[in-house]
Amino acid sequence: MAMNDERAPGVSVALRRRIANALEAGERPSLQGNNLRLGSVVLQRADGTDRPAMQEVELQMRRRGIDVGDAFNTFTSAPYRRGRSSYATDTNGNERRI
Repeated sequence: MAMNDERAPGVSVALRRRIANALEAGERPSLQGNNLRLGSVVLQRADGTDRPAMQEVELQMRRRGIDVGDAFNTFTSAPYRRGRSSYATDTNGNERRI
């Protein structure tokens, strides 16, 4: 299968279209609340579970020549311990327990 024909499993045609429209509009994956999103499309939940749409976004970004290097990073700092919990700072500057 050629790269242009590659599709992520579990992603509907309508969701592929929403992802394509968001990327064409210049949107990039970002942390919104507790979820990693591309516009209104949830890519990763707060518990770290990847949604099927994440793979589709990565495929479409690569097809368009968009750098995916740090596109899906939600944390800017290495995890650190405080008491019995681990924390890290997200891309919005908020400290989160992980």
